[in-house]
Amino acid sequence: TTGEIDLSWIAPGDDEYTGDINPGTFRIQYSTWSGVFWSTASAQIIISTSNVGQGSIRGWTVTGLNDGIDYYFKIWTADENNLWSSVSVEAIGRAPNVPPSAITDLSASVGRYSGEIKLNWTAPGDDGWSGDIVNGKYGIAYSSDSNDNFQPSSYDLLLTTSCSPFTAQSYTVTGFTLEATYYFRIWTGDETPTWSPISNGATTYVPPDYPPVIEFVTVISTIYFEGNKAVIDVTVTDDFGVTQVTLFYRKKGGSWQSTSSFSHLPSGTTSYSGKGEIPGSYITTTGTEYYIGVGDGLYTVYWKSKDYPQEITVLKVYQESIISGTITVPDENPYDGEMSLYIPERGLGHIFRPKLLTITQKDADLELPAVESAIDTTKNNGKPVTVFEFGPAGTVFTIPATLTMLYYVSSDIDERTLQMYWYDSGKWNLIGGEVNTTSNTVTAKITRFSKYAIFPSKTVNITAGEKTFLTPYLPVRFRDVITLVVMDIKGNKVIELESLPGANTVMWDGKDESGIFVESGAYIYKVKKVDGRETYGVIVVAK
Repeated sequence: TTGEIDLSWIAPGDDEYTGDINPGTFRIQYSTWSGVFWSTASAQIIISTSNVGQGSIRGWTVTGLNDGIDYYFKIWTADENNLWSSVSVEAIGRAPNVPPSAITDLSASVGRYSGEIKLNWTAPGDDGWSGDIVNGKYGIAYSSDSNDNFQPSSYDLLLTTSCSPFTAQSYTVTGFTLEATYYFRIWTGDETPTWSPISNGATTYVPPDYPPVIEFVTVISTIYFEGNKAVIDVTVTDDFGVTQVTLFYRKKGGSWQSTSSFSHLPSGTTSYSGKGEIPGSYITTTGTEYYIGVGDGLYTVYWKSKDYPQEITVLKVYQESIISGTITVPDENPYDGEMSLYIPERGLGHIFRPKLLTITQKDADLELPAVESAIDTTKNNGKPVTVFEFGPAGTVFTIPATLTMLYYVSSDIDERTLQMYWYDSGKWNLIGGEVNTTSNTVTAKITRFSKYAIFPSKTVNITAGEKTFLTPYLPVRFRDVITLVVMDIKGNKVIELESLPGANTVMWDGKDESGIFVESGAYIYKVKKVDGRETYGVIVVAK
């Protein structure tokens, strides 16, 4: 057995070569150096014994030795009086070195990436198929020549290992020439190393690598919303694996940028679908350009190119002919809401031909700062968050239309305070609206075409003393006022009333602008008094 040497000797007598030894002792000393000082005191093995017949053959197995190394041994015998014999003759032995068994199940297959081959096998033991291999080695040899005379000393790869027998092993070898066949052999070495016999042979063909195929890219040619990001969908396939997908973009005539918004590609991805984003700051009327680059580690292919990119025309005027239904301003961002206008049936009156409507995005920075008391002029320099103008001018809806406006705000603006306003007679008039912070929209009812904007509004504190009750039989009358605006709790305007010239009195009977009595509940009102002051309060409607 590996690490062991068996010793045997003929026992002397109790008195030189006569008499049995009973009891007695054997002491054995060993060393890897023959010039060591030999002494019973240095003996590593002490064997107590009895009834040892003179001339009998005795034996002992020394364990824990290093394989493949010569050891020198000497022995002494003592009788019952502890009288020691002279030292024996010297014996030389070498612990056998049992090599690992040959690997018999080596296999080779095409790897994940171009030019790779993956090897798999089962580990043998340190001694044949037994014992863990500690600080061992694998020698791997390969060749494109089927007649190659593989030898342990000619391995191409040397791997270190510590493993138990019968455990699965693998290694991926890279850098092979494409469209070639390769032949593999492997040897296992123990800690010495003593090498196993050669393994079985494994063979595989390295296929060619084809460039990635860009299956789909979102083609954007026109956007009607300046400042909203554009989202590009990309689908790619490859025979080995897609390693990178990059969206390049720029303002027309500017410097190219590349996106990092594509999600990370898992190792060995052979097909990929993802999204890249062009930031809103690059979606301007100057125009936008983009192209896609895809790589698999060997080839890089492009959809469009740096010299011939896809061009996006950014327009701020959108037109559509309609009798009724929804007009949606096309943008290329599926993550937010939409700029849209819903016109109910007969909302434009009894028309029989579609009417050409125009929606124009205005530059909010060019608008004059707001001065209206309800607008929080400390935010956004008093400018609107977004502004659109609708035409033809003078268009009035017989049934209120629903306007949804898309917005983008800076972090210092509380989106919950946003409200819709319309411009008339040189001032911004509050409409209110419902804010959706997920889709970045404000929605409200409108009755005419004009210029509409979204502003952050001040928070209005209503005291308990400013609460008024209204029933179908008990309208509310406001004195010393010029205008009255009633809104629901979401800020949507219900009705706006003005006093008759010289009367300075406004009465609300609980009906909206369509003449329908409102639902029961609390409503916010704003009145502008004769002295110019504006006050707020609550009307509780009970039907």
